[in-house]
Amino acid sequence: MSVATAPHACAPHTSQTVPALRKRPRLRAPRMEAMGIAPRREAVRGARHAVNALMSRWDMSDEVQFRVELIVSELLTNALRHASPGPGGEIGLYLASDGGGVFVEVEDGGSTEASLFASFAVGAVGDGESEHGRGLLLVEELGRGRWGWRRLGNGHRVVWAYVSLVESPGCEMSTVRAGAPAAVNGRRRSTRLFESLLVNVWGEDAAGVIADRLWRVGLVTVSGLTTAEAVADFAARVMDTGPYEGGLFGLHGIRDTRQHTHRVDGAVLTRGPVDLHTCGAALREPPRLVLVVCFRKASRGGETLLADGRAVFDDLLREQPDAAHALSLPGAAAFFGRGPDAFAAPVFQVLAGKRRVVRLRQDGLIRWPEHTQPYVPALRARLARHQRVIKLRPGEGYLLDNSRWLHGRGAFAGNRIFHRAEGSPLIPMDSDAWPGVDAW
Repeated sequence: MSVATAPHACAPHTSQTVPALRKRPRLRAPRMEAMGIAPRREAVRGARHAVNALMSRWDMSDEVQFRVELIVSELLTNALRHASPGPGGEIGLYLASDGGGVFVEVEDGGSTEASLFASFAVGAVGDGESEHGRGLLLVEELGRGRWGWRRLGNGHRVVWAYVSLVESPGCEMSTVRAGAPAAVNGRRRSTRLFESLLVNVWGEDAAGVIADRLWRVGLVTVSGLTTAEAVADFAARVMDTGPYEGGLFGLHGIRDTRQHTHRVDGAVLTRGPVDLHTCGAALREPPRLVLVVCFRKASRGGETLLADGRAVFDDLLREQPDAAHALSLPGAAAFFGRGPDAFAAPVFQVLAGKRRVVRLRQDGLIRWPEHTQPYVPALRARLARHQRVIKLRPGEGYLLDNSRWLHGRGAFAGNRIFHRAEGSPLIPMDSDAWPGVDAW
């Protein structure tokens, strides 16, 4: 991957094929970067790492970095699938910042699919009817509608998107330490990512959009589920759930029972913090999908913590490969359930069919063998780096791929009540492999 200064990347122009609403912003960008991306799938991964490093150098918030990374991944993947290479046999990637946002531009050799871009630009592909269209829908949401495309004189195609640093009102998302109030968080807040991943659960093509989003990102946010019955109804549409004994409508009620304070496996049913984990880590086959919805928020604290296991592993593989290797060995950790016997398994694993799985708990029911212990601090440091927090309101929640995302909770005060459902997917999952990751 070549890197150079790109004096032309942000030259003002007028879009020829999209409405005026979608005109490319005019930038006076003091910071610009150009990269030549090889037309290979594994190159997307390298580009994602380079973009993350660039956003850190430009001092961007975690949320902006997350959105820019996803946009770059979607646009490069689209170019690889549907176009020929661009300048010098590579796909051109240009990034710039004018202080008000981050501009992303991808140049390829063009294709015959301009009609799809044009139809999407005027809203004709708004129902997610194709995989290609859904990828662009994600770009649309992440960029808040600020994207477009144009054809160059040499036949090349340029697709751009703009991530503004000025956010609209909505649910907050940031980075925070488990159990620590957001006000004392040591890292800068990144807000309002909730809407970027929000799916209308009652939409006509909801199942298809959710399945595609889970494959691409591994996480979907939802709203409007204000009753336990509504949560159970939605869960039954997307997964085969096993009813939780004694739970309302078969759901697991997450609240302070005042009976689990001194139980090593009972933190989730107290007011204390719950560290990042995957559900069912002690099971040989953990649930693939987990749905968590807020019924009543806490009076203070209780933030929902999230971390992308793919990003955590990618960081380890790039920065400390010996740790990535040790944590991928068959006996990397011993997980205990309700019985006396432990289940030995890797934290990061590749199953048959190349499906990548992360498995972790951080309570008293995990044991680290001697050969893994030296690498646990590195794992926890990467979890802290990628940890985010959503402040959910009643009726809001998230559906995650439990083989990829970890979740937890901050300590809280008040009568906080959440509903949770787990199960195997009833919706078609496009792929068992995480996109953009070829090997561990």
